[in-house]
Amino acid sequence: MLIDLPWGLWWQAVWIGLSIAAPVGPIGLLTIQRSLRQGAAAGLATGLGAALVDAVYGGVAAFDVAGVMAWLSAAGLGWQRLPALAGLADLGEHRRPKRPPSRRLQSTSCAALLAGSC
Repeated sequence: MLIDLPWGLWWQAVWIGLSIAAPVGPIGLLTIQRSLRQGAAAGLATGLGAALVDAVYGGVAAFDVAGVMAWLSAAGLGWQRLPALAGLADLGEHRRPKRPPSRRLQSTSCAALLAGSC
C-alpha cells in the first residue's frame, strides 16, 4: 500500500536515505570535496567515474575467475581442488573456538567493582 505523500517530502526522504546509505570512504570524501569546491557537475563526474572504475574492476575480476575455472576444468586439473579444500578445512579448524565461553557469573561485591580491584 502506497502512502500519499507530497512530492517534495518524498524527494526529501529519498535524498536523506541516499545520504545515509552512501559509503564514506576515500572516494566518497573526494566526491563530496569536489562537489563542495567545484560544484555539482564536478562532484557528479567524480562519482560517475568512480562507479565506472568499480564496475570495470568487478567485471575483470568476475571474468578472470570464470576464465581460470574454465581453464582448470578443460585442462583436467581437478586434482588441484583437493589442496585448496584441505587448506580451507585447516583454516576453519584454527578459527574455531577451542572451548565455549563460560556462562557462569562471578560473584563480586559492589565495593570491589567500584574500587576497580576485580
